[in-house]
Amino acid sequence: VRTLYQLKPDDALSPAGGLVLAIDGLLYGTTKFGQAGQVDGAGSIFKIAEAGTGFQIIHRFAPVTASNQDGSPVNTNGAYPEAELVEGADGYLYGTTRAGGPNGTGTIFRISRDGTDFKSLYSFAAVTSAAGSGLTVTADGAAPTGPFVAGTDNFLYGTTSLGGTNGRGTVYRIAFDGTGFQVLHHFSATTADTTTGLLENADGATPLGGLVDGGDGNFYGVTAQGGTEGNGVIFAMPADGSTFTVLHSFTGADGARPVAELMVASSGKLYGVTSTGGVNSAGTATTLGTIFSIDR
Repeated sequence: VRTLYQLKPDDALSPAGGLVLAIDGLLYGTTKFGQAGQVDGAGSIFKIAEAGTGFQIIHRFAPVTASNQDGSPVNTNGAYPEAELVEGADGYLYGTTRAGGPNGTGTIFRISRDGTDFKSLYSFAAVTSAAGSGLTVTADGAAPTGPFVAGTDNFLYGTTSLGGTNGRGTVYRIAFDGTGFQVLHHFSATTADTTTGLLENADGATPLGGLVDGGDGNFYGVTAQGGTEGNGVIFAMPADGSTFTVLHSFTGADGARPVAELMVASSGKLYGVTSTGGVNSAGTATTLGTIFSIDR
């Protein structure tokens, strides 16, 4: 293990997403917050060589100026990026912020690799649910936390962990130029189990990870909550959103609360992890998590 670079107080704080290796051979990433002691800092985008040289902040998100009714920060172009960036075929880097924008519900952005051409492509809609309701209801989603997947149709596909008509998240797509935004699926309303308190529904809720392209015309993803047992689901849907299929509802014994995107193996199977749940060798329930595979 070799430390390539130690972030300094004047750089920025808390990189939460992974890195992307761009076509220029440099690594690009984000930090969730601004500089140390900067109370209105909203995050940054940086680049660094694989050898650890040439660290540079190429963009700082605009200062936070207010908050919305849910206490989420408001600014002009997004705040708190938590997912890794994706490089488009056009050479731009694309990403999301979990909060910020004019409504405090997050944004979608693109930036050139030298940082000179930053553009906010989309700001998620305002919250329509009542303050203190425990729900963040919007027309199109809120709080995207997972990375994009770039489709072969020149659309970016992503998820929001909150928002939508039921406040339980959405699946959406947007063209590389920021046009054609479309919600493909609103996750349904949930009810709390009277015994466990877990949030249950038919199709899952709170997708925290991004999607994966199965190469078979479908995108695959997971939700951290919902499903028939309240432990999350694995789902599939085509690029046009015409159908939505739950492939598996986690029971707890086989895992619970998957929060990261799936991967497609050379065998065609989907592989993933759950952040909690599982059983030990004696069959006793644990909270240690699982590693799983499933046929598409």
